Amino acid sequence: MTTRATRSYLAVTAALLWLLAGCTPRSEGAEPGQCSDLTDNDGDGLHDCGDPDCFGSPVCAAGFEGDEIGECADDADNDQDGLFDCADPDCSGAAACSGDDDDTGDDDTGDDDTGDDDTGDDDSAGDDDSAGDDDTGDDDSAGDDDSAGDDDTGDDDTDPFGDDDSSAGSTFTGDVTFVDATQMASFCNHYSAIDGDVSLSGTVLADTDALSCLAQVSGDVTALGSSLQSLSLPALAQVGGTLSVVSNAELTSLLVPALDSLGGSLDVSFNQRLFSLDLALLSAVPGFVSLYYNPSLTALDLGQLSTVGGHLSFYYNSEVSGLADVAALTSVGGDLYISFDGAIVSAALPLLASVGGSLEVSHCSEALDVTFAALASVGGSLFVRNLDSATSLSMPLLGSVGGDFEVSENSELPTSQAEALRDQVLAAGGIQGTILIEYNQ
Repeated sequence: MTTRATRSYLAVTAALLWLLAGCTPRSEGAEPGQCSDLTDNDGDGLHDCGDPDCFGSPVCAAGFEGDEIGECADDADNDQDGLFDCADPDCSGAAACSGDDDDTGDDDTGDDDTGDDDTGDDDSAGDDDSAGDDDTGDDDSAGDDDSAGDDDTGDDDTDPFGDDDSSAGSTFTGDVTFVDATQMASFCNHYSAIDGDVSLSGTVLADTDALSCLAQVSGDVTALGSSLQSLSLPALAQVGGTLSVVSNAELTSLLVPALDSLGGSLDVSFNQRLFSLDLALLSAVPGFVSLYYNPSLTALDLGQLSTVGGHLSFYYNSEVSGLADVAALTSVGGDLYISFDGAIVSAALPLLASVGGSLEVSHCSEALDVTFAALASVGGSLFVRNLDSATSLSMPLLGSVGGDFEVSENSELPTSQAEALRDQVLAAGGIQGTILIEYNQ
């Protein structure tokens, strides 16, 4: 009985030992591959080469990727498992593989991470990285041009000439049409010159007093059919193109006293109420000059005008009594017409030496004399006709007429004076066209 009981006890004990052995976790690495399968095989919270049970494993003999500083970013397979750096799971907790380059509070969106919010900009120090901003030392307000020294605070940014941070006295680039005084005042807050054309127009524009700043225009200046009563530009010294003041029914004065440079032509025509015209410093016009049908014009100052490159037309200015205010004229490149100016008493230009085209003095009913003391040549024809009061014709230096020669229908002018002038020219250089002397006294 004792032997049988002993045998039974031993059998039960052996069975229990076998069961305990099957239920107890085996150590990490007990089976091949367990030291590199990313699994905590023994349930102790550690896995693979991070479990001391695997320290003797060949896989862990070289250490694990990332067990030395920098191994997760050195492009080397340090643990010889075929994987390296952030591609090796051993580096999964490393800072280099966490998506952050250690800038505190940085969202790491594709930039150089220099202490800002890294939202798609150049990360200049001290800016707020607003979209579309060049980050040049300002407060980066939307729609701001970031000009140096611009505080961009409380400006209106609504007028067509920029904001109130623009430097006054600079040049505006582009064509400008002025229609009211408010617009002119806004311009003068920022600029004094225009690189382009200027137009004055509209039905509410009475004067140009608010445009007193304008000093230079590279293109044309035009006032056509406007409601202007006064056109005064006291600072305007240079116009690169043409000055054209035409068909302004209410205009009484045109005053541009500082203008000394005109690159095109001068056209002042069909201004029925224009009384005064002041272009006192203008000395040369490379294009034409047209003073046509300004029937109220009385005060005229073109006192320094000496050369006109094209035609000069002085027509239907019925209140102008003489040519003393254009007496500095020395040459006209095209035709010169002095006609239908009923108040002119003396048609005299004492310094005029040459006319490139034709010269006509006609239909000036009050003119008593036609005197061109320095005139030497007329490139085209010469016409002196329909002067009801003229009694004197004098051109003592005239030696050449390139076209016709006509002195006719001057009822008070002695025929002998016309014939004497004809003979003088024939003797000096000739008359290239026909000769007509008739219906004089």
